[in-house]
Amino acid sequence: MEQPYKGQDYLLKAIKLCEMNGLSVKAMLVGEGRLRPDLEGLCNGMRLESKVEFRGSVPWGATLFELYDEADMFIMCSLTEGLGKALLEAMARGLPAVGTEVGGIPELLTPEVLVAPADARALASKIMELASDPGKLEQLSKRNFDESLNTGTKY
Repeated sequence: MEQPYKGQDYLLKAIKLCEMNGLSVKAMLVGEGRLRPDLEGLCNGMRLESKVEFRGSVPWGATLFELYDEADMFIMCSLTEGLGKALLEAMARGLPAVGTEVGGIPELLTPEVLVAPADARALASKIMELASDPGKLEQLSKRNFDESLNTGTKY
């Protein structure tokens, strides 16, 4: 939450759109940084405080892996990105993922789960689409796990 290019504000807006369209979402944002108060303010302003948990810094290891294992989906909504380590970690834990069409993200995910950066509506639409299709989530989970093995990522 140190740099605005991570796009967490678009994720919060997408969550609000999901809620407005009848999909109840619980989200967890992990990390710290100078933008956390702004993101918490945006969250509260959209009345999402019961839907979004700001977890803070979580060290790499068992606790982080447990958070991945408890999640249903991973979202990387960056406006720019190299090769997202957190995305690789999530994939290695078998999480279905949605990402933006920037940097190395399209090298890791299939086009069907990519959205344009800075587009909360597209992100919300993709989250709602996948959340309504458990079979697709299971397929993406297996695909991401297998792909992480191909990249040599094991967590």
